[in-house]
Amino acid sequence: MSPFKSDTAKSNDDGATPRLALLCAHACGAAIVAGLLAVVSRPIFTDDLWWHLALGRAYANAGPWLLEDPLLFTAPGPPAPAAWLSDLLLYDLHVVFGFTGLRIAHVLLVAAIAWLVWSTIQRTCRSAALASLCMGFVLAASTYRLVQLRPHLFTIIAALLLARWLFATPQEDARWRAPAAVALLASWANLHAGFVLGPAMLGVVAAAWLVHDAVRWGRVAPGALSPRTRGLLGVLAVATLATLLNPSGITPHLAYWMAGDETPSLARVGDEWSRITLFALPRTNDALHWFGAWGSLLATLAGWSVIVRRRNADARDVAFGALALLSAALILMAVRFSWLCVFPLAFLALVSRKPLDASPMRTAWICAAASIGLAAAFFQVGAWPTFSQGLTHGYQRPYMPARYNAHAVWWLADAGLTGPLFAEYSQSGFLGYWLAPGIKTFVNGSLNVTSKAIDANLPIRERRSGDPAKNYVDMLDEQGVELFLGIRLPQARPTTQPWFHTTAHLEGASEWVQVFRNLDSAVYLRDQKSNDDNFERVASYYRERDIPFDRARGFDPAAAIERSPDWSIERGLIPPYYDQLVVTANTAEGERGHLSKLALAELNAALGLYAEAIELDRETLRRRPRTLDAQRRLIWSLLRDHRFDAAAARARAFAAHKPADALSRDVIAVANAASQGRLEGEALEQRIATLPVFSVADAARTRRSIQPPEVRLP
Repeated sequence: MSPFKSDTAKSNDDGATPRLALLCAHACGAAIVAGLLAVVSRPIFTDDLWWHLALGRAYANAGPWLLEDPLLFTAPGPPAPAAWLSDLLLYDLHVVFGFTGLRIAHVLLVAAIAWLVWSTIQRTCRSAALASLCMGFVLAASTYRLVQLRPHLFTIIAALLLARWLFATPQEDARWRAPAAVALLASWANLHAGFVLGPAMLGVVAAAWLVHDAVRWGRVAPGALSPRTRGLLGVLAVATLATLLNPSGITPHLAYWMAGDETPSLARVGDEWSRITLFALPRTNDALHWFGAWGSLLATLAGWSVIVRRRNADARDVAFGALALLSAALILMAVRFSWLCVFPLAFLALVSRKPLDASPMRTAWICAAASIGLAAAFFQVGAWPTFSQGLTHGYQRPYMPARYNAHAVWWLADAGLTGPLFAEYSQSGFLGYWLAPGIKTFVNGSLNVTSKAIDANLPIRERRSGDPAKNYVDMLDEQGVELFLGIRLPQARPTTQPWFHTTAHLEGASEWVQVFRNLDSAVYLRDQKSNDDNFERVASYYRERDIPFDRARGFDPAAAIERSPDWSIERGLIPPYYDQLVVTANTAEGERGHLSKLALAELNAALGLYAEAIELDRETLRRRPRTLDAQRRLIWSLLRDHRFDAAAARARAFAAHKPADALSRDVIAVANAASQGRLEGEALEQRIATLPVFSVADAARTRRSIQPPEVRLP
């Protein structure tokens, strides 16, 4: 007899279920799966995939024991090879089948997860309608995890397989399950650091079965243990030993306890490790996470209340009850564990199988109605509204280079620059894939950096030193930064998430030279002797394109536009219709000329050509003094040009019109504070550098006006 034999008799299937209700539940579940797979098949947009591919390339060349981090210059040592096998598999898949192969693999992995969720719950309760409802709920609650092509997908599949093999299947012919579980844990330990969930699952179920056996027989002596419990304890011991078969041995198991001052806090990665606040209404985008947490907690409590009242729970009920408790605790700990709601739902379905079997018609119609509401929620307030935008634009592209400001990235690659570079956290994986090891970045999703680097990351993005005794440039020097990639237009925050625009952070900074600039990005190079070779590469690059460049003055966008308009269009400095825009702004009368001047002033302000923007906006205001955008942008440009008295004079005149928008009020406030001396020095520079001037709509229109960066293939 197998140690994993079920103590539960086979329950009813859906033979008495109304076909219409069953069809409705299946259709809604299928709609959620189809919508999710459509989003998953989009051009690659997982930021962390790029550094996983880059590490996979390194593992393919040197094996899992790297001597140093090939991507980060702030790394205290080589990257932990916790997901080395996943990285290698993804990289090999990419080499053989390209980006299309990665997209197809992502679809297949998520489809496999959907099927495992459905079949696991269907096996526990024998209700196909309830299985479809629960599957849809799990997918909707964990969409943000599933749409990312990362090694954590292997953890989700492995956890579902482990529960299915050992706890969900009632058949007796299961002698293969124990060695299969051991092999699964051994592989899992090389696929993703989340493999520690496997021994945790086995451990909590083993503990629950020990208690169950003690309650049944009144003691916990070895002779009182059921064959199932003894079998699971054996699997736990052997499987845990099998997880040591990884490049780091026992280190991944002890990572939490061994973490010291040099290990960055995972809480810094807010999108994954943020907690779900149960007693606070969620934001729209987080609603299904919130409902998933509540659903998990209530399902766990309801399931255990059934067991306590019934007092005759079998081993399978206890196993899923233990998994439900573990899952609920992890879900409340961090949003990244939302997918674990599958186990509380399976637990409630399992212990409710008798009442479900007793009223299959009522069950089916309840599931159908709930499935309709769930599908509506998924497509209205779930992840669908956010992620479906890519389905109508650029779907045929392998990835979206504009997401990573690839104009600047391709410029760095073509110019051949090398050295330690600061870039936005979300950009660094892409930069590492295309530019490492010649250029190494400050921090990426691997978090293989020191706590000092993590502590400096936010101040650098916010253009503050983090220390009153130091200025911004001093902090960059202290961190060893020699290249700086600034991104984004100075616009209002488009979402409730943190938002930074860093393009102009080093404008006019001592010891830093602007070597590239377009509408939404800039590259700065530290002016020191160690960068002489880099400056020569920059000068050579521009000489070959007949574009003026002077190390003392830096890159001049106006000169580049004049001397090489085609290059300027290609690199995103100006839109393709720039020449016509200039002609119209200078010659056309009426509304057409007015709008052209506004557009041209926007472009100049975004490129840092403040004198040109000031002249255009002054001309506009002479003819139409109440033009809101021109008034706000003129004051902002004067501030950027350090003409504080002129900015304050304009601000007083503008304030008399009582502008209602927050952007204008902020610009007026900063201009007044600068002229009155209430802001000065580093505080003033920081406030001006982070001051937005574009509305969300204006910034989106400006970005759409330029030619998107090319798609490059390795």
